[in-house]
Amino acid sequence: MKRTFSVHCRPSGTAVSALAGMLLTLSLPVLAATPSEVSGQDTVALDAREQLRQQERERVLHEQNAPQADSRFVRPGKALPDYPAHETPCFTINQIALVGESAESFQWALSAATDAKGHCLGGRGIVLVINKVQNAILAKGYVSTRVMAQEQDLTKGILTLTLQPGRVGDVRFEKPVSWRGRLWNAIPVLSGDILNLRDVEQGLENFRRVPNATADIKIVPGRHDGTSDLLVNWEEVRPVRLSLGLDDSGSESTGRYPGSVTLALDAPFAQNDLFYANVSKEVFRQGPFGNRSHTLNYFFPVGYWGFAANYNDYTYHQNIPNASEVLRYSGKSDNIQLKVSRLLYRDQSHKITLNLRGYRKHSTNAVNDIDIDQQY
Repeated sequence: MKRTFSVHCRPSGTAVSALAGMLLTLSLPVLAATPSEVSGQDTVALDAREQLRQQERERVLHEQNAPQADSRFVRPGKALPDYPAHETPCFTINQIALVGESAESFQWALSAATDAKGHCLGGRGIVLVINKVQNAILAKGYVSTRVMAQEQDLTKGILTLTLQPGRVGDVRFEKPVSWRGRLWNAIPVLSGDILNLRDVEQGLENFRRVPNATADIKIVPGRHDGTSDLLVNWEEVRPVRLSLGLDDSGSESTGRYPGSVTLALDAPFAQNDLFYANVSKEVFRQGPFGNRSHTLNYFFPVGYWGFAANYNDYTYHQNIPNASEVLRYSGKSDNIQLKVSRLLYRDQSHKITLNLRGYRKHSTNAVNDIDIDQQY
């Protein structure tokens, strides 16, 4: 509110001084009531606190309705003995080679047996080399890929190992399931691919991320040599969940006890996807204050990829006593976020995920319904 006082005469110096003093006295309460000064004193801190509270509510809401599944097959390491000494007969090994189908993709496994070079190895020593290379491959998740040694001439100091890759045969449900069961976007592997436990783990996580679904995957011998079938045991219960909540995460100034209603749809499009909607507001309103929020969230997996969209808005208001009047301070914000994630690496104990986010955030604040500028 802005008030202007004008004087259209030129009085004497004494009169000017008296008039100036009177104007100063009259203008003080007017200046104290301006929205700009009120916002500069307390409202920035108030708005920051409310935004932090809302972000924490959104985080908890997401954890409750879109939990992160974590599936890991931990294969305990097996200690291997030292190379036997004084084997008879034995051959000095200077080089180890790996050949066979797709062997070029597994040359890294030979580093597990570099300590064999220069040793004079017999039958037990060669088996130990094979086991070291095999264990390195198993540790990377290639549980059906085998390493063996064919009959060969070792007098030249070259030990040649042969790789037999284990491939995926069929990927199917173990028993008939409803039309809502989907394999294509859950398990990131196709028939003919080299079988890796990390792909099976990712498939389980995509199935189990849906709260109402349970899933297990069996690896069984396939119809053809060197293949294994993946049998998925998948079940779901009620795909619709309705929950009510009440907590004390609010503030005394805008509402201490927010209540909420959440509607969650598990696999709404039958694609191992997730959706939930939430409405929250102050329940025990006992003063000139209040808050309300709305949230929509959707997630869709495709193998190692994840696509998510989120919308939320939040409004609050409270009365702030001032020197001459009570001011109604309010804040509004709305956020839209799109997220794309890609799991780049995983092993028995670690994951590396790349997340790309795009978002739009808009917020306004007002005193007595007059918008004010905030400085962040």
